[in-house]
Amino acid sequence: MADEKEFPRFACGGWEDGLFEVQDDVEIDTKYNGVCKHCSPVWIKTHECSDGSTYTEEVCTIPKVVVAYNEGGFSSTGVCLFCILEAAKSLGVKADD
Repeated sequence: MADEKEFPRFACGGWEDGLFEVQDDVEIDTKYNGVCKHCSPVWIKTHECSDGSTYTEEVCTIPKVVVAYNEGGFSSTGVCLFCILEAAKSLGVKADD
């Protein structure tokens, strides 16, 4: 997902041992990942392989992503934070509920 930048992790209820973090400006490959209305416009990113050949992918950036970590300490899923907040609001959920 994001580069090797460190983000503070926090514990809360849920699967994956309840260990999460919020990452900023996460680039995703639009071919294999869901794109939401909070994503930046899509652009073409070119990668160079060790043999000198290149390949491209269509990517976009999600401004804030909640990442869940599994028992092994690896990121297992990420969800747009703004989508979560909008879904909670549409369900009438408030932070102090």
